[in-house]
Amino acid sequence: MVYINYSLKSKYIKLNISLKEKTLFSIIVPVYNVEKYLDKCLASILRQTFKNFECIIIDDGSPDNSNAIIDKYVKLDQRFKVIHQKNMGISVARNAGLDIAKGEYVVFVDSDDYIADDYLEKFALKIADTDADIVICGFIEDYKDYEKNKVFTAESTEVIKQNLLADVWPSYVWNKCYKKDLFGDIRFPIGMVYEDLLTIPAVCLNAKRIECIPDKLYYYNRQNVNSITAQKTVKKLYDLFLGRMKNRRLAVERNVDCLKALDKIIVKETMKCLFRQYNDNELFEAQEQEICASLKERLDKSEINGLRNRFWVKMLLAKRKKLCAWYARFRGYC
Repeated sequence: MVYINYSLKSKYIKLNISLKEKTLFSIIVPVYNVEKYLDKCLASILRQTFKNFECIIIDDGSPDNSNAIIDKYVKLDQRFKVIHQKNMGISVARNAGLDIAKGEYVVFVDSDDYIADDYLEKFALKIADTDADIVICGFIEDYKDYEKNKVFTAESTEVIKQNLLADVWPSYVWNKCYKKDLFGDIRFPIGMVYEDLLTIPAVCLNAKRIECIPDKLYYYNRQNVNSITAQKTVKKLYDLFLGRMKNRRLAVERNVDCLKALDKIIVKETMKCLFRQYNDNELFEAQEQEICASLKERLDKSEINGLRNRFWVKMLLAKRKKLCAWYARFRGYC
């Protein structure tokens, strides 16, 4: 039960009873090779103070001992369900969970992370108070020897959408609760590294109301060196570029005022991608040309500020590969 203060206590007791009867949350947990962290993740879900949930675990062909840990929780509590599939990647796993989710609201938890005991309860209370389509909470980045805290506040839903599209706020799929209907036919793209970036902004644009809660309720594991995004390659940077460009098109189509901020990020990351490409040569020629065309467009429109930036953009577009490869190593891009 939640204790906010004495005057509001009876209101929240009634609210909790009502929510427990009416609101079902679907928690989607994709699993691959995380036996070191998985028990802590699932235990945090089992401890939820808000009890009306289903936990859909997608075993994405894990070759380690993750299966045994999953089976323990499925036998322990009927709210835990498992889908076994051959290894097809995190996007396929999340999509599989979405396709069978019965909850009115869905949340995603990565299997090497964990959540606060009142994670769902805080979401449910905010939804009951505001009828929000999406609720965003703060999170803690858990490093080996220290932590970083991130909390989000905004004056309106429109500002939140601007922040997510321009990546002022990270468009992680976790640390958010979504009304399931917002996804419609939107699904995570298969074979892409930054699948969150290519999905969550579009989902958020479908929301009529987005709310934030100041509590830090999600624990993001920064210690897992095997995480997909732990090491950036040219291919990953290219996927990031595609995500940024998709969000730019969405901003134009939906008339979201964030292009100036988004273009600065696109220029910076496009340059970094080309520097690494000229050092590692991993992209196809058509992909390289696509990136160059975007950078040239921004150079022609004078969207690139600073003499040094303009100089290096011209070197990149002129394909001064040896010079650019040296600069990439000098700046630690490789």
